[in-house]
Amino acid sequence: MANPNRANVNDILRLLGDVDATTVERILETEGSLADLETAYFSLMGDDRQEDQLGPLSGKASAILDILLKDPLFAPVDDR
Repeated sequence: MANPNRANVNDILRLLGDVDATTVERILETEGSLADLETAYFSLMGDDRQEDQLGPLSGKASAILDILLKDPLFAPVDDR
């Protein structure tokens, strides 16, 4: 049975926009929750409130952040 808290394709596209299909696939492979996805995204976007409330990223949120940093849409300017 599928985990209802697990992020799905619609969650990913709604939050991240037009990301690479490989990025979507890799995020799905983490089996992270929507909360993990949101935490990684807010961290990437520099939402300090998230870090203050949750501390440093770990687990699936950290794995998702690593994936996002490799996507051309979110890669640091120097890496493009």
